[in-house]
Amino acid sequence: MKFWKRQLKKSNRGLILALILIIGVTIYTLIDNNSFKKEKPEIEELISSYIKEMGDYAVTPEEFTKTTEISDKEFKPYQDEYNKFINNYWVYKKRNPNSLYWECLMTDAKDMYSDLMNNTKENHVISAVYDARDIKIRKAGPNCATATFKVYIVAETVGDPNIITPMYPESLGWYSDEGDLTKKNKLRLEGEYEATLERTADGWRFYDSSGYITSVEEIDIGE
Repeated sequence: MKFWKRQLKKSNRGLILALILIIGVTIYTLIDNNSFKKEKPEIEELISSYIKEMGDYAVTPEEFTKTTEISDKEFKPYQDEYNKFINNYWVYKKRNPNSLYWECLMTDAKDMYSDLMNNTKENHVISAVYDARDIKIRKAGPNCATATFKVYIVAETVGDPNIITPMYPESLGWYSDEGDLTKKNKLRLEGEYEATLERTADGWRFYDSSGYITSVEEIDIGE
């Protein structure tokens, strides 16, 4: 009889501890979810600012529009400046070798800018305005969030330049059926993207991104 009483006491203690643990986890989850809701505007602002600033870097530097070839030395100051831009918005992570898809990481985001070395006198971007819309954010774990968003780009171009996106550079030559890319063009591009973001000591930062341009439309220069 004493044996069963001892077992019952142990069982009761176990149930009480389990109940305390469940209550603790529930309270933590509620507090964490409430905290995350308050951080959503910060994440949305991060995405909006990142996409908007990307448009500034998409424009071909004026001196490159006057030459047909750019040396590594000439391009380096612009690459360095772009790397600083990426450092302000991304957190470094190694690529997962078991990943089922090819996502864009911090190193990829920096490397893609080198494709703009091909933008010279005959192929370059005169102006570009980038805008992120329909931003949807959800919690994806501790200190982690996933966001989906659309990107709208209006670019004035000459020839067949490369243009940077939240994923990888796009060559406008893929869309040659949209207009004569041997002349000055004004194009409206739309894309759909998804990004994983991580809360760091410096605030929220991009961890990876994926997506693609979904449509390209030629518009009148006067628009």
